[in-house]
Amino acid sequence: MKKEQKFEEAMEQLEAIVAKLGDETTPLEEALALYADAAEKVRFCSDKLSHAEIKIAEIRATIAEKEEEDDRV
Repeated sequence: MKKEQKFEEAMEQLEAIVAKLGDETTPLEEALALYADAAEKVRFCSDKLSHAEIKIAEIRATIAEKEEEDDRV
């Protein structure tokens, strides 16, 4: 079974990729592969952040509902 990657791990990998891409000695073929990998990491991180935003909105809505119920009592 494949271990699910964590957001923080993906960000660290992205930072390493950016450093390699910034190195002028990185060969073009390697840079292209790194760019493709970076694009996947960016998509993964973006998805994780979107899910976190949705979860935060759900939590806020739940808290607001409970506060409204408390105010009615």
